[in-house]
Amino acid sequence: MANFNTHFAAGSFVAGMSASLCYFAGWCDLGMSLGLWAAGAIGSLLPDIDVDDNTASKAFFNFLAFIVMGLTLYWLSSNQWGMWTSWLFLGLIYFIIRFPLMLFFQKFTQHRGVLHSVLGAVFFAFITILLASWTLKLSHTNSWLLGLFLGMGYLLHLALDETFAVDLMNVKLKRSFGTALKLFSVERWGRSAVMAVFVFAMIWFLPPLNIQMESMETMVRKVDPRWFNEEYVRTSIEMEVEQAKEPVLSYWEEAKAFWEEHKISLPKRGGEEGE
Repeated sequence: MANFNTHFAAGSFVAGMSASLCYFAGWCDLGMSLGLWAAGAIGSLLPDIDVDDNTASKAFFNFLAFIVMGLTLYWLSSNQWGMWTSWLFLGLIYFIIRFPLMLFFQKFTQHRGVLHSVLGAVFFAFITILLASWTLKLSHTNSWLLGLFLGMGYLLHLALDETFAVDLMNVKLKRSFGTALKLFSVERWGRSAVMAVFVFAMIWFLPPLNIQMESMETMVRKVDPRWFNEEYVRTSIEMEVEQAKEPVLSYWEEAKAFWEEHKISLPKRGGEEGE
């Protein structure tokens, strides 16, 4: 099967290209397009959440926790949460993903089992849509896009696993062929049935799908010709970076004020020692 680097590289590339297409089509802004890229990258790793190896499982859940914390920090920056509340919320997210969630999947799942299926992709895509709509309060369009991107990355992972199960040199199939890309797990039919029940139940709570499809010609016309100018692109990127730095610097200033108020020495830039 494909390894971690292959899945992440392929998922990031496909999700990045697709997210840029959504941006130029006018379906989302630049910030949301980055969220779509992250969702696709996470989806490309998600099927291996049931990996048997303990070391690999810890590494994966640590990576997943930090990605989710990063997305949550982006959401918190626009909701005016206090510093302590934000830190507590981020710590809680890390704890839940790293410990209870990891232990649950280690105990109740088997690698290449029920999660390595199209049913698993739909299951996690629907969960993403509901969380984006109910918890993050995103629009219906953005919620569906996040779910679709995660599902796309998920299915790409399954397809890559099946591709690597084909020995092209000797033109034969490996023993792992057919265990990754399947509609549902026949061997674990009971768990597949439970997952299918949850999928059908979630359908009733999904927000309406109202993504306005446009022709490729319309999308091409929306491409600003200035993006082909190197100086304009550089200036635009610098402006976006400066805007993205504002919430981070705001949190830093709050932390700095707290440390100074309590006479806590701050680390100096350039490796200098604190006073």
